[in-house]
Amino acid sequence: NSLNDFDFSETLQVQIGAGADVTDGFGTSLATGQLTFNYDGSTAVSDEYLAIGAPDSNSTRGGVIIYRLRSGAWSAHQYIAPVSASVGDEFGKALAISQDARWLYVGAPGEDKVYAYGLDTKLTEQSTTITGDGSTTVHALGFAPKSLTSIFVQDASGVIYRPTTDYTVSGSDITFITAPSVNVTVSENFSYKYNATLTASDGDAGDQFGASIWTSTDGTQTVIGAPSHDNAGDDSVIDSGAAYVFDRTVEAFEGDGSTTVFTTQRTMDAAVNKTVVNGVLQDQRKGSDAYWDYSVSGTTLTFNEAPATSAIIKVDTNTFIQMQKMAEQTANTRGVGNSFGKSVLICPTDCSIYLGNPSDDPRELRNSGSVDRYVNQGRVYGTITSTATSPTVTAGHSIRINDFEIVFTSTTVDSVKTDINNAGIAGVTASVTSGVLTISSSSTIQLQKLKVLPGLGTGLSDLGLDVFYYAQTILAPKGTVHSNFGDTLAISDDAETLFIGAPNCTMRVNMQFDINATTELPTTTFDIDSTSFFDTNPKSGSAYVYEYLNNPLNIVTDPGQFDFVQELEVSSATDDLAEEDRFGVSISVRGNYAVVGAEQDDEQGTDAGAVYDFDSTGVKGWKVLRQKTPQIEVDAINKAYLYNRDTKEISTYLDVYDPAKGKIIGSAAQALDYISSQDPALYNSSVWTSD
Repeated sequence: NSLNDFDFSETLQVQIGAGADVTDGFGTSLATGQLTFNYDGSTAVSDEYLAIGAPDSNSTRGGVIIYRLRSGAWSAHQYIAPVSASVGDEFGKALAISQDARWLYVGAPGEDKVYAYGLDTKLTEQSTTITGDGSTTVHALGFAPKSLTSIFVQDASGVIYRPTTDYTVSGSDITFITAPSVNVTVSENFSYKYNATLTASDGDAGDQFGASIWTSTDGTQTVIGAPSHDNAGDDSVIDSGAAYVFDRTVEAFEGDGSTTVFTTQRTMDAAVNKTVVNGVLQDQRKGSDAYWDYSVSGTTLTFNEAPATSAIIKVDTNTFIQMQKMAEQTANTRGVGNSFGKSVLICPTDCSIYLGNPSDDPRELRNSGSVDRYVNQGRVYGTITSTATSPTVTAGHSIRINDFEIVFTSTTVDSVKTDINNAGIAGVTASVTSGVLTISSSSTIQLQKLKVLPGLGTGLSDLGLDVFYYAQTILAPKGTVHSNFGDTLAISDDAETLFIGAPNCTMRVNMQFDINATTELPTTTFDIDSTSFFDTNPKSGSAYVYEYLNNPLNIVTDPGQFDFVQELEVSSATDDLAEEDRFGVSISVRGNYAVVGAEQDDEQGTDAGAVYDFDSTGVKGWKVLRQKTPQIEVDAINKAYLYNRDTKEISTYLDVYDPAKGKIIGSAAQALDYISSQDPALYNSSVWTSD
């Protein structure tokens, strides 16, 4: 349906600064998250946040408007823009918010940067209304804002005032560049605070770094696309594209029942700090609070009461580290203008990364597109092996395992193994074979078995630990030239179903003749309805559904695969895809619903656009019919017997045999004088020996 089952709520419109242009691009990007608290172990839902990008505002310098849903209504809550911006930066072109709304990432591809903001939940709600007279520029607020950007300024006509551009703050006074002639409301509440600027380690101007962004559920892992990055080292492959994974640091400690003070490796910012003990959010001290769980100052974390013995403490230290770069798999497949990384996606549990390559030329079909999948081998398989043999590390550098910092005490891979094993991380062991390091976990929690992360210095790269391992290139089931398969991506909440858009795909349309108005069935067929006729709709677009098929071997070198199950179809008496509708230009999935955009759909007018919603039937596309069962180590079986549950007695003992492994029936074994693993006969010898 073309969203027939959804009720219209409200239209969000905005004017950014006095005399704002109609070309602000408001609505170019969207992202939502919902703030939650679980201080007592139960989850309480707070306000929902909506970020809307306006990359063309302020002469393409850009901006982002934050809305907050409270009491069923959306209201503008904060305006965000860099302190210094240039024409063409397009701040707000791409957005991502963590599911808990605590972290916001804003792309400014025009300057090849991504800005990271943390939600400051320590602010106290306060506001004042200023009477505008058209002449007074300096007004007293009655409170001292925490920062220039922590307040939201909007006048009675709806105009949003921009920090620095439209006003400045000093102490408890606000100074307007142009005196307002209408009343202005200034408010301060939970707001996003600038934390860091992310850039690519090998980036160049014009890479479009930040054109696409996706973050994990908790905002600790963020993948960023740079579709115009030049690869191959010598910049010979222009605009082939790349993607980068950044980690936001979290540090872990284990309680002993007496320690109240812990020292982190990185300086903490109290405004955006989050600390949990055994998964329960702790209450940070504010001012002279009488009731609090902990406080932070610099690198010192202090608890009011010592966490219990074996309690796992996790504290956000929020340093951003580039952990991996990904490009097309081999240099000879990297094509000029392939735009690898134009779309990016990370599954909710950080188990896999998906990277769109919409201008790729697989199967010699120009611009037909592809999608590469990388699997987080530690999380999925519980083990990770170094790609380097006998690497040398730097003493004092580190890696993090399950958020615990492993600081290297020496320079050899054997010393790293010892450091890991001495850390005593539950279920985690390290081994070295022929100079190659392997880290393993015995955890059985699906998709959360082992986290290996960058630490201080270059420890992760020195060891050759690639967290994300290339697993698959996904192609369209019936590729066509210039379809741009992989232009958009979306994944289900359980990470089992992948949606891929190809907005420029030319669809084949089944032609029918002499349709009955009542039955909508053709009255004229050919060759007993065995001959079909098709027409084509160029750029009508398409959206494909893929389903994950697990490999029972459960090894990273032979991973499970996503296989095609369905092409989403729009065809009814009132709706049908036509030429240049660009169905699949946007896709979003939540629960059992998927919505797909067709930005130039003509049903409501020429190029008016439409969004179509699809409801899952709950039926899987693939079902395992048979698989090889794992072999059993029969030598590990001590006894086998039949047991009577009624009498609670053993009825009889059973013999266990496995000829393939040399395990024979006991009665046969008793009749043998010798049992050997080798044939005693020497068939290639003409003379028998005493042996």
